[in-house]
Amino acid sequence: MEYLLSPVTKPVENSKSVVEAKDTDVSSEKPEQSITAVVSTSKGLAVACSPGIVHWFERIEESANPNTTSTAGIHSSKETYRLARTIRVPVDPTSSSDVDRLSNQKITHLVVSPSEELMVASTDAHQIYGFSLGNMELSMKSSEFLHRNLVSASTQGQTLPYDTINFEPIAQVFHHGQILGLDTCIRKPLIATCATDRSVRIWNFESNTLELSKQFAEEAYSIALHPTGLYILVGFSDKLRLMNLLIDDIRTFHEFPIRGCREVSTLVYSFSQSSANFVH
Repeated sequence: MEYLLSPVTKPVENSKSVVEAKDTDVSSEKPEQSITAVVSTSKGLAVACSPGIVHWFERIEESANPNTTSTAGIHSSKETYRLARTIRVPVDPTSSSDVDRLSNQKITHLVVSPSEELMVASTDAHQIYGFSLGNMELSMKSSEFLHRNLVSASTQGQTLPYDTINFEPIAQVFHHGQILGLDTCIRKPLIATCATDRSVRIWNFESNTLELSKQFAEEAYSIALHPTGLYILVGFSDKLRLMNLLIDDIRTFHEFPIRGCREVSTLVYSFSQSSANFVH
């Protein structure tokens, strides 16, 4: 039995194009992608590469030459794996691009459910993502139908380029850095956290869901929730900020010129905070 792995690429027109392609590859000098995880199913093969990419190779069974037989007297068969889809780990929409680590995650493990309907990936940023293999098969059939019926005559014979789709978080996006500050709310089932990933997150411990999340340019050292659950006080490396908790955002409405606040606590109408060796 013979196994072949071949990507879906368009043929190069002539030797000049080959030289130009080589020059482009050398000039770009992209980092080499390493394989970090592999999982197989009866329908294909999933190969995880960095950063946060899974290549899906579709299994294609081809009958070999009937005149060719193996040493056991059985006709040999050939299995070809064709690159059909690329699945990417999504970027946290609440993260800013300049400090985002989630856009450069490495997939450490891949696993497929016994029914081969769900593929789950875990990353080095402590995130878990899932993808429905059934939906991918429907998408592949739709792409093949469009290619077969709508492609122009000039492109007949060329291979259909593979599409790129995204994983979905299994639960919600978690902190991918050490948690530095945590506080609970008295009147609402809320927990506020801040971490070294420069994000502030509001959790609901009754529904076990993430209510709000926002990424900042500065690192947050401490956090405190108002008893009403409507405000938070966050100590950043540059300032101390009092913020409103809105429906879909965390918005600053007052700033205090206090740097590196490591501890902060809220009362009903006042707050106390410590910076270095001083308590204000």
